[in-house]
Amino acid sequence: MAQDATAACPCGRLSGAHSGQPSSGKVSKAVKTPLTFASCCGAYLAGTSLPPDPESLMRSRYTAFVRGDESYLRATWLAKNCPTVIHLRAETHWLGLEVKHAPPPAANRGTVHFVARCREAGKGQRIEENSLFEQVGGRWLYVGAA
Repeated sequence: MAQDATAACPCGRLSGAHSGQPSSGKVSKAVKTPLTFASCCGAYLAGTSLPPDPESLMRSRYTAFVRGDESYLRATWLAKNCPTVIHLRAETHWLGLEVKHAPPPAANRGTVHFVARCREAGKGQRIEENSLFEQVGGRWLYVGAA
């Protein structure tokens, strides 16, 4: 599925949002706007840049599901855990991703707690997972549910 590089990135990351950092509790007066696909996940899916942390990898994998990019999903899955079949359905309409918690990684491992929403066959679905990521050879990979 092609996407205009100037369109908002499907992962929903906002400008000024900093990966894994807890909120200070203060309300920022800066208006946060959605990052474009080109300035967010585009370089990761194109293979010109690597996600720097587990949250960025999680967001790029969500974007790959939205776009039906099976090759990216396989390339970012820990090989021994990658399923034979990745279920990408054209009729799935992805509605959004919410990262609930993404603590800073430690010892080449990290987790991301997220909720992804989609609609399939007219029914809304909610996918919630605490995902485990591992850094191998300087590259973050999805391991599976933690």
